[in-house]
Amino acid sequence: MNNPLEHQVEQYRSWRDDLIHGIEPYQTWLESSGHVEIQQTLRIYDLAETLRNDRVVLAFVGEYSRGKTE
Repeated sequence: MNNPLEHQVEQYRSWRDDLIHGIEPYQTWLESSGHVEIQQTLRIYDLAETLRNDRVVLAFVGEYSRGKTE
């Protein structure tokens, strides 16, 4: 993994996965302790799902016939 972009994308993926793994136990704790309202539960669930479904999209823009597909 010598490419700086690949390294940054991997760091982002790792950060995202760590965040998801932190949210899940927090949500479980809130539910078991009874300190959560239904709106909070839904927001936390939506946040975790958004992170799970997150994708990085790269777009290459350039003049016609200038090797973008290479």
